Amino acid sequence: MKLVETLRLIILPILFTAIGEFLLKLMMNRSVETMVQLWVHPGVFLAFSLIILGGVMWLYAMSKVHLSFMYPFMSLNYVVILFGSEFGLHESVSWYRYSAVGLIVLGLLLVSRSPNIKVD
Repeated sequence: MKLVETLRLIILPILFTAIGEFLLKLMMNRSVETMVQLWVHPGVFLAFSLIILGGVMWLYAMSKVHLSFMYPFMSLNYVVILFGSEFGLHESVSWYRYSAVGLIVLGLLLVSRSPNIKVD
């Protein structure tokens, strides 16, 4: 399996899950005030659906890629959440957090260069 295909198997579920989490956050901030509203709101349903889809996709990826290779990529959630929080939710993010995310990205670059990405 090529590196690009492998990364697609890994990154897509991470993105679906992160988008679902952002949607949940938006719904909780704006329109969901009671537990009843939580369970019947279409945005919350969509968010949970994206998170579940991401989980199912992750399970599929686990059947194709070495876990020791793919699991470090879960840290991409930090990267997506950090940028989404600042630019999508307009939260204040310090340079300390950006520095930490830079180290995460550096680590992922090293992992992605590792030779052990073959399918079992």
